[in-house]
Amino acid sequence: MQLKKLEKKQRWDNSNLQSPEKLSAYNKRLNEILENQNQEEIENVKKDWQNIKAAILEAGKETIQNQPRATYKERWDEECRKAIEEKNIVRKKCLQRRTRATQEEYEEKRRVAMKICRNKKKHWLNNRIRRIEEAHTRNETRKFYKDIKTFRQAEQAGMSLLVCKNDKGNILTEKTTSVRKMEASI
Repeated sequence: MQLKKLEKKQRWDNSNLQSPEKLSAYNKRLNEILENQNQEEIENVKKDWQNIKAAILEAGKETIQNQPRATYKERWDEECRKAIEEKNIVRKKCLQRRTRATQEEYEEKRRVAMKICRNKKKHWLNNRIRRIEEAHTRNETRKFYKDIKTFRQAEQAGMSLLVCKNDKGNILTEKTTSVRKMEASI
């Protein structure tokens, strides 16, 4: 038995429907396609529905376009990749010839790589929270709740996102400082 690869659903970019030009272009194209199909003889309801569905999809592809896939690795950049590669090279050297010097070099590279990745994640998380707060203040409710939903899903997936603000209004993302702040407020 051979398994089939699942096709990834393409989502339309709904933000294009917010602009009146794109919306009118979509409606115009859809009407053109449907008028061309109405000239042909319609045999049954099933075939009629398939024609309408094909017209909607074709007009949407031409005018609305597909939504670009979201990249969840925003915090993973060239600097992180380079630090991890250097750490892995030193690790292989350490495994081939285990001496105190190679072990210390590996531990240092590992510490540096972890620090870089941790800082990138912290900045990414702070920027994400800032964007959520901005969406809330601008009354962009759909965007606000969508971002909150992604945070909840990430938390359920095991990525613990413990976030709170300190007295000065700065966002705390590190687990220990967030827990201390929560304990102090309780």
